Amino acid sequence: MKFSSCAVGASWKGKGYTPSAGDFIFFDWNKDGQVDHVGIVVNVANGRVNTIEGNTSNMVARRSYQLGGIVIVGYGYI
Repeated sequence: MKFSSCAVGASWKGKGYTPSAGDFIFFDWNKDGQVDHVGIVVNVANGRVNTIEGNTSNMVARRSYQLGGIVIVGYGYI
């Protein structure tokens, strides 16, 4: 999958999908209907999706979210 912005890259599965390692995860931080951040899924464990994301406090960071969390819009996959 190639894309140049979150909105363009959002051809995906909805938030009810259980992602696999390497899938993209799309977020809507402002809850305004606009996709505004993307990360890469590392794994899913214990009801949480673990990610690696750039542009997180000006660095690359590991993050973790509850599956189906309100800021998760959906997942892209290759």
